[in-house]
Amino acid sequence: MYQVLLYTEFIVSIVILVLSLILFRYKISRPIQYIQYAFFCMFLLNIGYWIEIQCTDLDAAMVAVKIEYCGSVYISTLMMFVVTEYLHVSLKPVIKWVMLSIDSLILLGVLTYEKHDLFFSAVGYEESGLYPHVVLESGILRHFFTYYTNFINLFMLLILTYYFIRKFRDRDRVPVLFLVDMYLPFFAVVFHFFGIMETVDLSPIFIGAAGVGVFAFLKNDMLFQIVDVATGKVIDNMQDAFIVMDSKMKLLELNNSAKLMFPELAGYDEKPVIVYECSEVLRKIINERPKDVILIGDRYYMAKFSSILNNNRLEGYYIHFSDRTEWKHYTDDLIQRSIDAENESEAKSNLLVNTSHDIRTPINAIIGMNELILRKTDDEEIIEHASDVERAGKYLLSLVNNILDISKIGAGKMHIIDVDYDMTSLLDEVIGLGKITANEKNLQFNINVDSEIPDKLHGDEVRIKQILNNIISNAVKYTEKGQVDMNVSLVEKDEFFAAIRFEIKDTGIGIKEEDMPKILESFERVDENRNYNVQGTGLGMPIITSLLEMMNSKLYIESVYTKGSNFHFVLKQGVAGSSVVGDYNKRNIKDNGKKRNYKCSFSAPDARVLVVDDNRLNMVVLNNLLKLSGINIDNVFSGEACIEAVKENTYHVILLDYMMPGMDGIETLKQLKTMEGNKSAGAYVIALTANVVSGVESMYKTAGFDDYLAKPIEYRKLETMLIKALPSELVIMNS
Repeated sequence: MYQVLLYTEFIVSIVILVLSLILFRYKISRPIQYIQYAFFCMFLLNIGYWIEIQCTDLDAAMVAVKIEYCGSVYISTLMMFVVTEYLHVSLKPVIKWVMLSIDSLILLGVLTYEKHDLFFSAVGYEESGLYPHVVLESGILRHFFTYYTNFINLFMLLILTYYFIRKFRDRDRVPVLFLVDMYLPFFAVVFHFFGIMETVDLSPIFIGAAGVGVFAFLKNDMLFQIVDVATGKVIDNMQDAFIVMDSKMKLLELNNSAKLMFPELAGYDEKPVIVYECSEVLRKIINERPKDVILIGDRYYMAKFSSILNNNRLEGYYIHFSDRTEWKHYTDDLIQRSIDAENESEAKSNLLVNTSHDIRTPINAIIGMNELILRKTDDEEIIEHASDVERAGKYLLSLVNNILDISKIGAGKMHIIDVDYDMTSLLDEVIGLGKITANEKNLQFNINVDSEIPDKLHGDEVRIKQILNNIISNAVKYTEKGQVDMNVSLVEKDEFFAAIRFEIKDTGIGIKEEDMPKILESFERVDENRNYNVQGTGLGMPIITSLLEMMNSKLYIESVYTKGSNFHFVLKQGVAGSSVVGDYNKRNIKDNGKKRNYKCSFSAPDARVLVVDDNRLNMVVLNNLLKLSGINIDNVFSGEACIEAVKENTYHVILLDYMMPGMDGIETLKQLKTMEGNKSAGAYVIALTANVVSGVESMYKTAGFDDYLAKPIEYRKLETMLIKALPSELVIMNS
């Protein structure tokens, strides 16, 4: 029996030692480290007990006992760590350190037992029994160690039992053999503690056997292969490169992609390799942590350098290279397209400016000169022809405006500019033009305006007139007989806002149901065969819908083919005053097409104005429009001439053309503000421009102009601006 015990202890000791060495084959991880430590402690326990049972004197036996306790005090704690890692139970680091500290204090008590009786109250040696052996009487510390160790073992077994029961039906349940294996050393210790086996202590053998079982079960459960599998099956097959280092930057692992990227890291299996010493690229990544892609070879990579932490403890580092070459090419292409789009948009904006100037400038001359004819002639035939020219000019201007507006909308340059305005004046202009066009086709133009609509409103007056004029123009164009009705009603109103409904109905040709979507598309005209003789570009409706959308509204269309159409929308406008439109329906708005009995609203015979424009016709128009005011006018045809004029004369207002050859309006203004000897340094400078693209007002104000006038020039707006610009003592208002 004694010999069997000796052989068994020796074999168990050697097996446990071999298993602890085998674990060095696997990549170091926290669970494997715990098992390695536990197996080494089991080896010390068994080899110590093997030595003890062969000793023939007390002193030698007590040395063997110390070797036993060097292992046994830590085994329960380490196996507790293994079980919690296996079951993925979080155990705080502070608890682990406390448990290991308690074990170390117990070991200290064993190693110094000769100096106190805390661990062994008495030590003896007996020759009787199966073999000579030491007899140890337990002190208070040994009793504590026994209860403390059994408490840990019991707690560990309860956790295993709980997980076994809870996951009994799951594939990842705790194996029953693993559970039984962990119970064996617990019962062996209990049997020896209660004297069931007094002479022979089989607990080292059972603990060693349990260690062998733990190794077998956990190896089969792939605990040891987890890192190998992850590296071999996932990381090695990744297209992205992956480099793993320890806490000292020594290379631990890199996958196939990383080997191809960094051949200089080859040979890391034979000797330790410090990663940042092998590659300048890796040094830069570790030191600078780049946020953008980096070029390695002919590929672009996003490099992520990160720490590997376990319970807030630094275990190492890794660098992950994700291939972003296709993404880089794609984003570069997008950026280039964006730059090209911006350049194209800028080119479109420049085209809009030039087109606006080149087309509107002659239209300004046509409409302005025609206005002078209507003011001066008494010949009925000339007045009739001049009125035709006026209508044609305004129609041409409307077409140009539509083309420019659709271009501005497409380029994202259209904006809504809200100002205070009079509803009565807006209706006068819209209805006046509507009556003229309706009378020419012998159509009735009926109006019905809600008397409670506020007269002082806040919104984009220009765009509202544009919307209404386009709808009325279409209604008249596509109505051969009958009438066009305009209804304006108040939907709701409070202290700050008023919702106003605009409705235009006609008895025209109507719209087919299948053609309804087409009328909102640019350059589309419906029923071309029937409407071939009707003027139009098909731009009006798309502009209307875009403008309404920008004003948070929507156009609604109801139509019956051959019977007529109804266009209506609701606009929410700010209320800028308490007055109301009143009984607008009794107003008589018309244009009789006769001589303009025009009278200037003011006179300023002592005022002096300089007009700077390279276009002779524009100069004639401006001079004649201002003639009735009595203003003293000087004319020059270039920016350079303007500079010379202000050196000699004092002007109250300078009307300065924006686009001129040589020195343009902005360059001229800069020189006016910085030059010495400028006698007109305090003059009010107004930009004359045919550029009507959105944002010009802020552009001119930023450039230093006091105000601007758009061509064709509206003479009433010109008068209003001059009254504001001239010194008040020089202005005489006419009754």
